[in-house]
Amino acid sequence: MSLSSPTHLYNRLTNRRGFLTWAGRSAAFAGFLAATRSLPVVAQDAPLLRIWMGEDYVPAWNAYLPVMFEKVAAEMGIRVEVELTPDNDTGRARRNTALETDTLPDIFQSGTADAAKFNDLGKVHPIVAELYARMEQADGGWNDNIKAFVTAKDGSVYGIPFYTRPWMMHYRTDLLEAAGYDALPQSIEEFKEIARAINDPGQGIFGTGMPYNQADMDGHMVSFPWLYGGSWQDEAGNLTIETAENLEAFKSYLQFFQEGLTPQDSLNWGGVGNNNAYLTGLSAMVCNTGSLFAALQRDRPDLAEVTQLGPWPKGSDKGAAATTTIGSCLEIAHNSPNAELAADFIEQVLKPENMAPLLEAGSGQAMPVRPSLADIDYFKTNQVVGQIVSTIVPTSRPLTWPGPNNAPYGDLTANSSPFFKDMLHRVLVDNMSPEDSLARFATDGQELVKKYS
Repeated sequence: MSLSSPTHLYNRLTNRRGFLTWAGRSAAFAGFLAATRSLPVVAQDAPLLRIWMGEDYVPAWNAYLPVMFEKVAAEMGIRVEVELTPDNDTGRARRNTALETDTLPDIFQSGTADAAKFNDLGKVHPIVAELYARMEQADGGWNDNIKAFVTAKDGSVYGIPFYTRPWMMHYRTDLLEAAGYDALPQSIEEFKEIARAINDPGQGIFGTGMPYNQADMDGHMVSFPWLYGGSWQDEAGNLTIETAENLEAFKSYLQFFQEGLTPQDSLNWGGVGNNNAYLTGLSAMVCNTGSLFAALQRDRPDLAEVTQLGPWPKGSDKGAAATTTIGSCLEIAHNSPNAELAADFIEQVLKPENMAPLLEAGSGQAMPVRPSLADIDYFKTNQVVGQIVSTIVPTSRPLTWPGPNNAPYGDLTANSSPFFKDMLHRVLVDNMSPEDSLARFATDGQELVKKYS
């Protein structure tokens, strides 16, 4: 969408019932709405920034984000052209084509794994590192643990943190209690015990809902080795695939399918598969981001009332309770003709007066990356978000834990890659042994190392 008429922004917003609802109950939204009253007119020949952002599963986020960008652009006297790209095959193909043809927009959003690949391929403008350092000195700087999300293997910074999104277990406490469990599981074995007790396919209820396709593997197969004391790479960024801990984790994950504890349809799920399974009552325990709980609050408040959140429980004494946190960052294309302007724009976007309403619109699916953003009213007064901050964020780890971002690891584990699905498929469909399938996964990893070396 081309956003070039900021003088009409206030009138457009006041004609949208959803936005007025937010503004009526939120000081952050009310302040944002008031600020749109006095926006300057932007000249039609003003500089233009092309921006690609990810389309989210939370409608309020998608509604607010381009509006916020329009406000910031008007205040800067520039124009913006914003496109929300879906996280599906079509959206990924569009981004890959732009990457191959060197036609990326001025600013684009990416996950930290993909961002590492863009950086290794020389597609990120060096001004990004300068901007990160500049913002480190303003508005309280960055959260203590955030730099790891945008730091390359050589120590260079290649992205501007936008938000983090922790994965979390969603538990139907009413079904747990009916099965005789009055507390959340403290181990994966207890988790499976509860799943078996609830599982009743004949009555249309499954103990859990696990992804099989690559979508959502960042919250599942990426983190499962951590529960057993393993990991897919070490602190130096070397792949560490064929270990006893990783094999134990792989076999543990396979059990959900081998024992029929997840719906048969989960073999075909996309990115919203286990969201829908939980929302419709098909699965009793699933792992997803705050987008699921946001949907529960919006569409199924009855289930929201009986849902409790937590991290994955530990799998063995070597492991620990843990969960993945997705890092989302903003990039500036290496060949952008407006790199300095893009850097100034990103800096303004991350100001509290602009980001606070966006984080609130996310309904708990996005966590702040700056201390000044963590201090907004929403994170102090919302009980559910408070639970996420107190019980899940402390156990969350970057996708690349315990090592740095790097292209081989990013390609191996990214939702846009087929390797996790292939590893499962070889065992569940082709009857290969878990040991041999894990060895093939290791071979895939080494081929990626060669590709980027």
